[in-house]
Amino acid sequence: NGSATSEVLLSIEGVARHISFLTINDKPALTDESGHFTKKMTPPPGVSVISVEGTDRFGRRASADVHITMLNFCPIA
Repeated sequence: NGSATSEVLLSIEGVARHISFLTINDKPALTDESGHFTKKMTPPPGVSVISVEGTDRFGRRASADVHITMLNFCPIA
């Protein structure tokens, strides 16, 4: 949380247990049978918040937010 990177493509990975529905930045995300998920994304330069939210079969929710700074790195040739 609070990291900075100049990588263009980020890989969001984790494990969500005992959930029926998962979203990453309000978009549906898939898990495997063990609850592992992976999502590739390219946030814009600047500060971004990546939100992961899971909902169980009873409608209970849990969420986590990660703040990341995308550096606009342009090397001079």
